[in-house]
Order: sequence, then C-alpha cells, then structure tokens
Amino acid sequence: MKKEVSISLAGVLILILGVAAWYNAPIDLMNLDPKEVMEIVVFNGNSGNGTHIEDKGQFQYSIDDLNDIEVKRTKPPCWLYRIWF
Repeated sequence: MKKEVSISLAGVLILILGVAAWYNAPIDLMNLDPKEVMEIVVFNGNSGNGTHIEDKGQFQYSIDDLNDIEVKRTKPPCWLYRIWF
C-alpha cells in the first residue's frame, strides 16, 4: 500500500514539475532564414492595399527583429479561473 501511494505521489510531482517547466518556457514566434525569403508582402485588410518589400537590406533588419521576439505565458487562461473560483 505504501509503495502505491509513493508511486502516485511521485507521478503527481513529476506532472506538476512538467507543467511548471512548460508554463515558464519562452515561445519563439518565428525562426526564419533571411536567405530563404524572396519578398515580404504587407496587406491591409481594411483598405485592400498591399505593399511588396523586395529589398534584401530590409529583409535582414525585419527578419532579425521577428526572430528576436519571445513570448512568455503570464497567467493561466481565463477558462481556468471559472474552474478554480
């Protein structure tokens, strides 16, 4: 009986640590290679206007900025609040 309880507690502890590690890990939005990009198209859905960027210098600058963005989770989703409270 004690063995089953200790195995269950170890499993729950591993699950909690896994969720904590996943929750605190940063998320990379993009991982692009500027050499593979031919053009960047920016489209405005409201007006229907679009712009094509074909300058390789602007690619490098824009893609480096996009690759540097990291998103981190800050709080649990709102549907969890309804379960907890």
